[in-house]
Amino acid sequence: MGLIRLIILVLVVWMLLRLFRKFKASQTVKNGKKQPLEHKNMVLCQYCSVHVPENEAVQHEQNWFCSDKHRDKYLSRKD
Repeated sequence: MGLIRLIILVLVVWMLLRLFRKFKASQTVKNGKKQPLEHKNMVLCQYCSVHVPENEAVQHEQNWFCSDKHRDKYLSRKD
């Protein structure tokens, strides 16, 4: 009877480890690409106040924007 309990315990632990690994893998995969787990510098869009990663943002002088469209709207509003 002890051997059956041991086998069941090993199977349960194995299944939990597989589920945990699948969950962690799904957290790092987005749009078919693995995303690095590093921190990125975030900047604030001057038009809509949304935070955007610096490498995806549009810069004009010392202002940051989430898109070219928001940069253009901000500059036209500023005039």
